[in-house]
Amino acid sequence: MDLELKDVHVLITGASGGIGLETARLFLQQGARVTAHYNSTLSTLNALLKEFGSARVVALQANLTSEEDVARLFEASRTALGPVQVAIINHGIWPTADEPVAQMSLARWRATLDTNLTGAFLVAREYLRGLEKAEDVVKEKASICFVGSTSGKYGEAGHADYAARSLSYGFTLSLKNEIVKIAPKGRVNCVSPGWVRTAMAEEALKDPIVVYRALATTPLKKVAVPEDVAGQIVILSSTKVSGHVEEYGSHRLHCVQADLADENEVAGLKSNDPLGPVQVLVVNHAVSPPENQMVMNMSLERWRSTIDTNLTASFLISKDESCYRVCWVYRWKYGEAGHADYAASKSAIMYGFTLSLKMKSVNCVAPDPVFVASSAGDSTSEEPAEPLDIAHQIVCLASTKVSGHVSGHIVFVDGGMEVQKRDSPTKSLQIS
Repeated sequence: MDLELKDVHVLITGASGGIGLETARLFLQQGARVTAHYNSTLSTLNALLKEFGSARVVALQANLTSEEDVARLFEASRTALGPVQVAIINHGIWPTADEPVAQMSLARWRATLDTNLTGAFLVAREYLRGLEKAEDVVKEKASICFVGSTSGKYGEAGHADYAARSLSYGFTLSLKNEIVKIAPKGRVNCVSPGWVRTAMAEEALKDPIVVYRALATTPLKKVAVPEDVAGQIVILSSTKVSGHVEEYGSHRLHCVQADLADENEVAGLKSNDPLGPVQVLVVNHAVSPPENQMVMNMSLERWRSTIDTNLTASFLISKDESCYRVCWVYRWKYGEAGHADYAASKSAIMYGFTLSLKMKSVNCVAPDPVFVASSAGDSTSEEPAEPLDIAHQIVCLASTKVSGHVSGHIVFVDGGMEVQKRDSPTKSLQIS
C-alpha cells in the first residue's frame, strides 16, 4: 500500500520501545525519514539504525519536560534530516502502583502530568513553531498524531493521573483549529489504544485478574500488540492512501440489484453471489429526501420510507453471520434541520447499532457532506471532501492487517467540522 510517505520527515517521541519502536519501523518501511526520540534506552533502536542507515533514521535523546531539551531535539533533527513534517507524540509513563486519588501524592501527580501532558504540549509547540517557518512543500504533509489511551475516555481507577492526560479531547480538538492557520492542509488526530503488550504494561498483564478485566470489555477478546496501534498511526499520518487501478473482470466484481428493505430480496442477494460468502460488508446505501420538511410538517409515510431504507435495510443486510467485518457509512454528525428522518436513521446506525454489533468487528466512517459547490462549510480544512477521502478510510477499516484491533469506533472524515455559531449566516449546501 503506497501511503505517499517517501522522504517525509517524521519525528516520533518515545520511539525506543513498544508502540513507538514499531511505528518507527513501519514509517521506515514506507520510505519515510525518521527521527527516533528516546529518553534513556538507545539499545533497542540499534537494529533500525543499522538496517536503514543514518540517511534515513537518527536517534536523539531528550528530556521532554525540559523546554531547552525539546528545542535542542528539533534543531538536531532538522540538521540531520531536514524540517519535521509529521510529529508522532507517543511518549508516556504509567506508574505501576494502584493509588486512589485520596492516597496519591502531589509528587506522583505532577510527575505523570509533566511527562505525559506537559511534555506533549512542549513537543507540539516546538513542532508548530518550526512548521510556521517552513516552506509550503513541507506544510503539505503537516500532521500531528497523539498516542493517548482509552483511559481518557473510560477512566482508570488507581491511575487517575494517567487518565487525566486525555490528549484525545481538549488538546487534539483545540490544535486541529490552530494548525490550519499555519499549514492549511495540516491535520491533528489521536490514536487511543486500550491494553497493549508493551514493556510498560508487561508486569500488569502478568496478573490474570487484570487480563480478565481487560478482555471482559473487549469484544475481540485479545490484548493488542504494538503493530495494531502502529498501523493506525501511520494511516492517520498519510495525506493520501493510494491503491492500484486496473480493469476488473467478472471474477473480481459482481453487480446485482436488490431492494434492501425487502427481506426476501436481501436473502436472494446473499444466496446467489458467485464470488462466495461475504467476508467484509460495507453498508453505504442511503436515501435523503430532497425536500426540506420540518418535523411538524413531515408525513408519517416519508418518515417510515426513510427509516426503512436507511436503518431497517441495514439491519437486514447485516444479519449474515458469515461476515466478520462490517463498516457503516454515515453522514451528518450534528443533525440536519429539515431532514430529521435522515439524521435519525443514520445516527441510530452510527451509535446504538454499531456499538451493539461490535461483537463482530464493526466500525463506522462518518463523512461530512461531499460538496459539489466550492465551499467547505464549517470544516477547518479549506477543501471539501472527495469520495476518495471516504473510500480510503473504509478500505483501511476493512483491512485486518491495518485495523485488526479496531472495533466499535467511528472515524469522522469531516475536515475538523464544528457546529455553526448561532449568529453565523446559514449556508446553502448542495450535497451529492
